[in-house]
Amino acid sequence: MGCIILEINIPDMTGVKVCQKIRNRFSVFPMVAIYHE
Repeated sequence: MGCIILEINIPDMTGVKVCQKIRNRFSVFPMVAIYHE
């Protein structure tokens, strides 16, 4: 599984855990974190 971050560049993006953290932080913007398998 991977993760695509829009408008946000995170060098630590190495897995779903980071994506979940981002989604939790930007829960107001659900389109910021997009998951793809």
